[in-house]
Amino acid sequence: MQATSQTLLTTSRLRLSTFCMAHLDSFLAYHNLPEVVRYQSWEPFSRAEAEAFVREQMAQPLLAQGKWTQIALSLVDGPHIGDVAVHVHADDSRLCELGITIAPDYQGQGYAREALKAVIEHLVRARGVHRVTAEIDPRNRASLALFERLEFTREGLLRQNEWIKGEWVDTVVYGLLASDLAGREGSPQ
Repeated sequence: MQATSQTLLTTSRLRLSTFCMAHLDSFLAYHNLPEVVRYQSWEPFSRAEAEAFVREQMAQPLLAQGKWTQIALSLVDGPHIGDVAVHVHADDSRLCELGITIAPDYQGQGYAREALKAVIEHLVRARGVHRVTAEIDPRNRASLALFERLEFTREGLLRQNEWIKGEWVDTVVYGLLASDLAGREGSPQ
């Protein structure tokens, strides 16, 4: 288990890395905010649960098939501000699902788009991923707009398909194919 994080990707403003215990306090802080947890399937973490989660992320192979990998998102030479979740499907490593969580103080500044753009480019170009999806609660308008700006295709609405936090919730499914990127200059805008 690494004591420090390993840089995976960088952008002009961001560093995407493996999780390490140095991320624990900030991870726990933003993952427990009501406005962050509201549209997520997970509940707030206790400190012990967050520590176990970070240790699990540190121990598992990066982008392990059938697992969710959390990639720590930090400002270059700055604080940890969020994470990108990547699920590589168990039955086919060319299929991935994405999610993202950003601390509220850093939302609305383009960090989520910048981070996802870098991860998508890496998945498609370096790892041969064919299809990337995202499943979003339709009440989460900011996330819907984010994936539309990334030029994902809205593929459908699954009505009341999950029981989360005491209610049936809908899910909007978005998808992006590697061939969608082929005709673009570089990547999703």
